[in-house]
Amino acid sequence: MRNKALAGLVLLMVCLGLPALAAEVPQWLANAAGAALPEHSPETRAVVLLDERDTRVSPRGTIASSCRRAIMVLRQGGIDEARRLVVVSAYDTKILSMTGWSVTRGRKTLKATTKDVVETGLAPDTLYADISIKILAVPGVETGSVVGFEWEEERRPPSFEDSFEFQGGFPVARASYLLTLPPGWTMDASWVHWPPQGCRPGTEEAPTMAWEMKDIPAIDEEPLMPARRTLRAV
Repeated sequence: MRNKALAGLVLLMVCLGLPALAAEVPQWLANAAGAALPEHSPETRAVVLLDERDTRVSPRGTIASSCRRAIMVLRQGGIDEARRLVVVSAYDTKILSMTGWSVTRGRKTLKATTKDVVETGLAPDTLYADISIKILAVPGVETGSVVGFEWEEERRPPSFEDSFEFQGGFPVARASYLLTLPPGWTMDASWVHWPPQGCRPGTEEAPTMAWEMKDIPAIDEEPLMPARRTLRAV
């Protein structure tokens, strides 16, 4: 049986009218905040400027992912969702770090780190469980703020699969999925609710494969609609 890793993905591009960002803001977030906004309706509450997942598979089968997300808040109703990063830790998934930034015109950049994470069980009435939810909330977010999150996770799943959910309640300007496999490994890419996309193949000198897409529409709320997770592209 050959070794495999499963990849799914997307990319987007954006632009924000913010002043020069403070030195403590990472370069990737500064770049995202300087891109052009994607097309969106006047009712749009927030826009995802960048959604990126960089996955690396070790020869022993450990899957390590570095993730980045940048969101611009356009309306008051988008603040609560944009300011929070919610990830899940389980028996096969370890969250190594979580960091967030809030950048607002005319105000000091605010930062939250792993020490600010609030952890809770999957359900309050569960006595024993291998799953916990970690929530990182960034302070000072308001209309016009750019919020950035960076987190790392390490997994040893029962099967060598990884997924990238690149569509949700906000339009996405740019999304990308990067995959690096050990020598001799191969992968199969599967797509759900999205036409298959080609990738930038890796080389011996630069083995990372990359998929990119732009201007991903939001999944709008509708009466009696099924769960959003059953509709979004993966």
